Amino acid sequence: MASVHKEILIEALPEHVWAAIRDYGDVRRLVPAVVDCRLEGNIRIVTFPDGRVAREILVDINDARRRLVYAESGDASSRAAHRCRSLTTRRTALGSSGSMTCYPMSLPR
Repeated sequence: MASVHKEILIEALPEHVWAAIRDYGDVRRLVPAVVDCRLEGNIRIVTFPDGRVAREILVDINDARRRLVYAESGDASSRAAHRCRSLTTRRTALGSSGSMTCYPMSLPR
């Protein structure tokens, strides 16, 4: 399965970065351009500036590993049937490192 991994250096304490990642109900702390974000149980409904609405299902939160995993189902207009993302944070010599791994799964057209 193909995956994309992106790691960035964040000049903040890992505890502060984790607090923002862990606040699953308010993704605007991480992505200020989001128009709206609300929770319905363990499903986060996110509205983007282009009008797209994503339904993201919380899969796992692991405080000990500072890891959050969520999945987004695709729609009929998208080649992506499903996307799963894993967000983590860890301490480095320079501050915090935040990483995201995305596992897109596509259906053939």
